[in-house]
Amino acid sequence: MTIRIIIADDHSVVRQGLRMFLGLDPDLQVVGEAVNGAEAVERAAALRPDVVLMDLIMPVMSGLEATAEIRRRGLPSQVIVVTSVIEEAAVTAVIKAGAIGYLLKDTEADELGRAIKAAAAGRAQLSPQIAARLLVETQSAAGPDSLSDRENEVLRLAAEGLSDEQIALRLLVSEPVVHSHVAGIVEKLRLTNQSPDQPERVESQGQRTERELQQARRIQMSLLPDHYPAAPGWEFAAGYEAAREIGGDDLYDFIDWPDAPQRVGLLIADVSGKGTAAALFMAHSRAMIRGAAQTPAGPAATLAQANGHIARDNQAMLFVSAFYAVLDTGDGRLTYANAGHNVPILRRADGSTAEVTSRGMVLGIMDDMTYDEDEIVLAPGDLLLLYTDGITEATNPAAELFGLARLMAAIPPSPATAQEVVAAIIAAVNAFGGDTAQADDLTVVAVKRMTNYE
Repeated sequence: MTIRIIIADDHSVVRQGLRMFLGLDPDLQVVGEAVNGAEAVERAAALRPDVVLMDLIMPVMSGLEATAEIRRRGLPSQVIVVTSVIEEAAVTAVIKAGAIGYLLKDTEADELGRAIKAAAAGRAQLSPQIAARLLVETQSAAGPDSLSDRENEVLRLAAEGLSDEQIALRLLVSEPVVHSHVAGIVEKLRLTNQSPDQPERVESQGQRTERELQQARRIQMSLLPDHYPAAPGWEFAAGYEAAREIGGDDLYDFIDWPDAPQRVGLLIADVSGKGTAAALFMAHSRAMIRGAAQTPAGPAATLAQANGHIARDNQAMLFVSAFYAVLDTGDGRLTYANAGHNVPILRRADGSTAEVTSRGMVLGIMDDMTYDEDEIVLAPGDLLLLYTDGITEATNPAAELFGLARLMAAIPPSPATAQEVVAAIIAAVNAFGGDTAQADDLTVVAVKRMTNYE
């Protein structure tokens, strides 16, 4: 029987990557996605999935609050929290809220699959990292004091990395008995008295963790170019605003070649995750793409070569979407390839708009990938707009998305300069969001071919 799944995460690259991983298993089917906790609850109510994969820190409603609301409504879906927040308070809080599992975003695909199948069968599965933190919690003054000796032993062995089958062999019991002990541990943690401010305490702890990771923004800002290309008859501009005081997941770059000054490389990318790990992964990915770009091959070959290096050395289990193009400023020819990134927008001099489409998978999933390569010509007065999902998935207080239609409407008409276009889009997104906390980096790059240049 196919297990039906909803993915709830405010980062589209994470959703896309999880969908790709899960699509490799014929027993798993992704039936819906959500970009915040409130949407996750409504999708769970409408679609009745077997399992909801829930990020912890999301806009509008947190994953913790969404999990509690799913349980309050009596919905049949099991919730597995999949997040980068790793601390005792968060682990126990989501279990008390009703989640059946808690996994980190660097969890390997096969472990994630096992956890989903266990959850669909109503069984909790403890990863070693989470079991270790639960072990700490059970030994604290605030933890439950009613775990049996055998339950403590199961928790300790799980923390050592043993599977349920291995634990059963070690304790000379059947595997269903181990499942029963794990269920008992989770249930006792869930019933432990919880103070009313527990959700707020977990969220504030997550925010403190992010503030402690200011290093991520320093890494991110060091990757951004400090000047725009200088090409007669062309304008280049970019805008970047970091989310939650910490950058790390977005990147734009310009690449030049001293022996071909008329050519300009354009790169925009978005890595799954946030904080220091994402910033370091982006720095590595940027280096791989820049290195591959030094060969005479085109954008498709560049992304394929970079992807091979990124995937083979992907210990963090992250992935990155990227759009890479080479612009010939002499004749306006733009050759490009897309690795699962947001489709750029082309606004022609006459005001018409079109999407610059090309097919390809995100970088870092599998090391043997090929990418389509396409070509357009930018005529005088044309504008090319690159952006990340932080723009189109920005939300307002009503939980509406900024979306592609609003993005196109926010592009000011000619004769606006490239810099004016970037400023107008960032201002439109911020005005749309109002007081809503920005959940993702905002990145925009504009390239315009001038009409009055001779």
